[in-house]
Amino acid sequence: MLDELIAQEAVLQEGDPYPILKLTTTGSDILFGREVISALRKEEPKTKPKTFRDSKDEPGTFDESLFASLRSLRKKMADAQHVPPYIIFSDKTLHDMCRRLPTSLAGLRMISGVGDAKLQRYGNDFILEIKRHLDGATT
Repeated sequence: MLDELIAQEAVLQEGDPYPILKLTTTGSDILFGREVISALRKEEPKTKPKTFRDSKDEPGTFDESLFASLRSLRKKMADAQHVPPYIIFSDKTLHDMCRRLPTSLAGLRMISGVGDAKLQRYGNDFILEIKRHLDGATT
């Protein structure tokens, strides 16, 4: 907005190396309503069409009981290591696990936020919890 005011000579920039802004006569007229200023409106970015991948990030599209189980497991691990739970895995990563339901280390590795170190350190426990949940859901 300031660039537009300078371009339309409503204010000017003076001084070096620390420039200050000064109100011009035109700027004073605009300020007191004697003159009207207009500017080009910045075009808003167009929204992308929703894709399948985007729909996975919507809240409520994951298994909430599994999420509670995974959060509990994450909390136990974090307490044992004396670290905050998000250090183990973020909620976003747990949500992704609840959507994709990986039952192998290879499947878990495809989850955003699961790197090689976390896969090796926590992978088997989380896979076991997901399998437990799936076995309980089918019986």
